[in-house]
Amino acid sequence: VNVSNSKPCRNYNDGQMFLDMKLENKLNENDCIAFDGGYYYYIKKSIDNCDRKGNDKINLNNFMFPIRKSKNIDLNDNELLYNETFGSFRSKIESYLKIYNVQIKLSLLLLNIQKFCQLYNIPNKPNHLLWVNENFDYPNPNRNNNINSIIYEFDILRITDMTNQQDAFI
Repeated sequence: VNVSNSKPCRNYNDGQMFLDMKLENKLNENDCIAFDGGYYYYIKKSIDNCDRKGNDKINLNNFMFPIRKSKNIDLNDNELLYNETFGSFRSKIESYLKIYNVQIKLSLLLLNIQKFCQLYNIPNKPNHLLWVNENFDYPNPNRNNNINSIIYEFDILRITDMTNQQDAFI
């Protein structure tokens, strides 16, 4: 994960801050970044920057974004469904990050409790240490691992190409 320095929003928009991250030599041909619609006009510039820095394997397949509406032309039902599904996908990712943040905070709390118990010779019970096991996973009743169950006709070739490329890499 790379971040740029924070800049005042009145002088910089998200797209410019994305370009200022200078990901040209950090992106790999197997990376795929999902954007909201605001970044659409900055993707071409990012690809051009990658080319100039010798990273010529980065192309439009490395970026996913909603379908943009043309002036005076409404999106058709499939385009609307694609955008809705894409937005839902991004929301799921954000919810996983929220869960991760809670998990890391809980882990740090438990680690501090463990240190406190050691410091004051408070005995541990076996269930108190389950969270330190390598295969431990926090229970999540809302977990849905079927993110890619629906694929629409739009960008199917790009999605398939990127998936095949990532599978080959793995």
